[in-house]
Amino acid sequence: MMDYQMMQKDITIKRRTLRRYLRENEVPANISVLVQRQVEQRFRERERLGEHDVSALQLLSLALRSQLRFEIYQPHLMRLPIFRLWIGMDCKLMHRVCMKVVDSLRLPPRDDLFAAGDLASRAYMLVKGSLSYEQSPISAPVSEETHTKVEKGTWICEAALWVEWTHVGKAESIGACELVSVDAASLSEVLQQNIVVKEVAVEYCRQYHKRVVNACPPHAPWPTDLEVPFTDYCDLVVSMSKHVQVLIGQDAMHQLTLNRGSRAIEKLCEEVAASKSIVVVTGKGAIIRVVF
Repeated sequence: MMDYQMMQKDITIKRRTLRRYLRENEVPANISVLVQRQVEQRFRERERLGEHDVSALQLLSLALRSQLRFEIYQPHLMRLPIFRLWIGMDCKLMHRVCMKVVDSLRLPPRDDLFAAGDLASRAYMLVKGSLSYEQSPISAPVSEETHTKVEKGTWICEAALWVEWTHVGKAESIGACELVSVDAASLSEVLQQNIVVKEVAVEYCRQYHKRVVNACPPHAPWPTDLEVPFTDYCDLVVSMSKHVQVLIGQDAMHQLTLNRGSRAIEKLCEEVAASKSIVVVTGKGAIIRVVF
């Protein structure tokens, strides 16, 4: 009861402060009404608790808190194959990624995630809700305005992790949304701590960058914040160095042999080690042999 009363008191103070701010800055009545209406709507929305809302978490040891964050973020990160690969290669390193690189983000309805022309510093995975992605001839190489609905489970602006990227569209929440964000600069720092993971990351980055700079008509569509042509994980791996292909294949085979064993799998392991076959794990966890 006491918590509810304190919350209501806080809301009352915020309302009063907002009205004073609008009045002192002589904001036109029509804009003032819109501002107050949206604030009232946000007051009524009940958000899920974030880590910063749970003070008891500060009592946990660093190791246990790291484990907790990893368990929360792992299902979302694994939807991007390169993160799934690194989790298999060095799970402890990915614990540090979840502590220092990954965070949660909540957007109320009709709020901007990013705008065209902004320098991108993060990639996002949409966990709940949906977004509208819009491009305009003013800021993107399109002949007319385009609108794309972004659904749950979609990675947005992965390019920000691998190249210097400027947003070429605007992303706005349709309803309340929850996202996982990955900071590009912090990710680069953490990946330095494992030589093998760093080697894979550098090669992945090199191949991704090639596709960004070569994506243009008539051979391919222009890249967007939602998609860069020919950056399917299998396509990228096929273009990597033989050494990195072997590293990726060995991780896939390790996961395969955890569940089953046969002479055929042993033979495939030998082919992977000899660079005669490429085996990868997709974002959905499927293990496939790439034929080219």
